[in-house]
Amino acid sequence: MFFSGYKEAQSNTVEIGFPGAILETTVEYLHTNKVAKLDTPKIDPLELAVSQFQTVLSLTDAAAYFDLPGLHQLTLKSIQRYLDSRPQLAFVILQASQEKSNSAEIEKMAIAKIQANIKECLNTTVIMFKVVDSSVVKKILHDNGIMSSLTAAQVFQLIQAWSDNRASSEATSAAKELIAKHVRLADIPPSQLSMIVESSGLVTKEQITATYKMQAIKMEEQLLHGFTGSSLLQWKGSKSKIFTLESEGYKSDCTDRMPIKAGKHQWTIDVKKDIYTHLAQHCYTHRIKRHIAATNLLWKGCLELRGRGLFIQ
Repeated sequence: MFFSGYKEAQSNTVEIGFPGAILETTVEYLHTNKVAKLDTPKIDPLELAVSQFQTVLSLTDAAAYFDLPGLHQLTLKSIQRYLDSRPQLAFVILQASQEKSNSAEIEKMAIAKIQANIKECLNTTVIMFKVVDSSVVKKILHDNGIMSSLTAAQVFQLIQAWSDNRASSEATSAAKELIAKHVRLADIPPSQLSMIVESSGLVTKEQITATYKMQAIKMEEQLLHGFTGSSLLQWKGSKSKIFTLESEGYKSDCTDRMPIKAGKHQWTIDVKKDIYTHLAQHCYTHRIKRHIAATNLLWKGCLELRGRGLFIQ
């Protein structure tokens, strides 16, 4: 010991790295296999809940440090009770987990709670975002399960709420970067662009102008095409179905479709060589055309006349 440089300790204090309250709780668990403060955690007021939760997280570190899996399970159950009582605490959990080495399981619990309670978590209180930094916001924005449940306007408001509550130039700069990367402004309704986005100070006038331009072009395209949708409407009838002059079946196929747009109608008529011309004129002029004019709908379809029958595609 002399040659190795060991010296007599000058203090009776041994540094372990945990507050006295955490060590006291750990000793309580060793003697009783229980932790009283974890059984019925009080969560009101909310500020107290945050403080209590930070203590619980410290217990998870102590459980790992002293190799106490039973204590670890108790802390996880306590965290779940916090989340069930106040889903918004998931944001604080994610923040605290950034500073913990054994936090993968806790982080997973928090993300799952946000996914299951999107609306309630979006209505979070000021105190939540005051203790959350940009790393937590980025983690939320990169989670497909959460983002798939949010509109572009909701994502914008989430970033804005965090920026406003942090109230710092660093947070504002980070928020602008997050919006540019994760929010498609053109997907936000014009009314919300005007009331929420423009006054936020998180987007430039050039961005707003470009967004309105994109929306105007998109609206024009919708008006020209008459409808929006993933594909053209199809007739309900089967291609093999033949209608005769006496049949009224084709009327249900025509009227069973949802209205698209008032205006002119467009038809493609494939006239076969073996059909009767007067039959085609009669069917189209007196039946189909009259029905379309009466309802003033825009339809696109194909009529095929075979022999003495009418085929509608």
